[in-house]
Amino acid sequence: MTEPQPSVLALARPQMRWWPRARPGGVEYAPRQLARNWLIEIAVLLAIAVSPIPEWTGMTGIFVVGVGLVHGLCIAVLVAIGSARAHDSRRIHVQVAWALLYNTGLCLALVVRSGDPGTPWWYGYILYAALTGASQNLDGARLLFGFFLLAPLAAVPLLLAQGGAARATWSSVGLAGAMGGLCYYTIAAIGDSWRTLREHQAAELAAAQAASARLEREALARDLHDAVGSQLAIVALYGDLLEEAADDAEARADLVRTLREAARQGLGELRAVLNALAPEATTLGDLEDHLRRLALTARVPGGVIEIRVDGDATVAVAPVVRLVAVRVAQQAIANAVVHGRAQRVTLALSVQGELLQLAARDDGIGFDTAMTPPDRGLAGLQRRAEQSGGELQWSSAVGHGASVLLRLPLRSGHVEARTAG
Repeated sequence: MTEPQPSVLALARPQMRWWPRARPGGVEYAPRQLARNWLIEIAVLLAIAVSPIPEWTGMTGIFVVGVGLVHGLCIAVLVAIGSARAHDSRRIHVQVAWALLYNTGLCLALVVRSGDPGTPWWYGYILYAALTGASQNLDGARLLFGFFLLAPLAAVPLLLAQGGAARATWSSVGLAGAMGGLCYYTIAAIGDSWRTLREHQAAELAAAQAASARLEREALARDLHDAVGSQLAIVALYGDLLEEAADDAEARADLVRTLREAARQGLGELRAVLNALAPEATTLGDLEDHLRRLALTARVPGGVIEIRVDGDATVAVAPVVRLVAVRVAQQAIANAVVHGRAQRVTLALSVQGELLQLAARDDGIGFDTAMTPPDRGLAGLQRRAEQSGGELQWSSAVGHGASVLLRLPLRSGHVEARTAG
């Protein structure tokens, strides 16, 4: 029973973890990349330091640059804790916590240094919360949301000690915490939803590729059994007949010629299977010619393989339909000659409207269908016929031979790309 697949809306629903997964790439970066980012940060802070911004926000430019230098030292500690190449979950968790602490601490240090509860430096804290939520390699987490929501409270006693008004301080801290938490949650939840969708799609793609590979293997196994296996069975039969005709030079020469032709045709079938080549264009006449060649290579001394065709030789036959018909004919002949010890096999090929019909009948020893299950060849050919939009039936009785009936649409629209070699 097929399990129900989750809907896109269900997959897109935020499913945040309590803490980010310990996986490489979360907060770790190559030292060269960190150094480049830090130099860019120092350049930006220097530009701020020589501008009127520090004066407007109640601090000196030297303090702003000092914050950048301290940030560089914190990055060095982050690199020293561990690297992405050494996948140690404990180190990664420590790195996540350390990055949160020093970045938030530096943002709040700018706020406290300004001495103004309503300072624009709160935007730096909110921006950091948003950037953390936007990290593609860091899962959204409830504890991080709570952290960004409550972290500004650490600045309250320091701002109040500097003479900040209580109402203004609490209002600014509450607004900054709410904005930081909201920005983090919104962006992280969206990122997690997209990540879940991508992982689900990747899993579906992997499953589809595995199923495709399995079908390819099954098709190759069927081709090897139906094409090469039947030819080898006939070659083995000719080997036995050569031993029996050891004293009859003429019969032995005839068997050798037939054996050589059967081996050549088997080699051709093997090459077709290995190259996965199906005929590009085919007609009923082409199919008839192929069946007659099969009859020549499969005949045994004293035996007859008769080919009857009813239909216009120019009627187009889909390549996959022709190939299935050939495989069924090969299997029917091999079963009749090798296992059924038949002396006469009749293949009747006809076109009935948009259907191609192939009927095979032999006068062999037959078998009891109630007691003997169909062999692997017939079972595989039945699946192949069904995949091509048709059907395959067989019947037999002990002492009364066996018959096989194949019906296929002339221009099958079913998975024509890889139903056969």
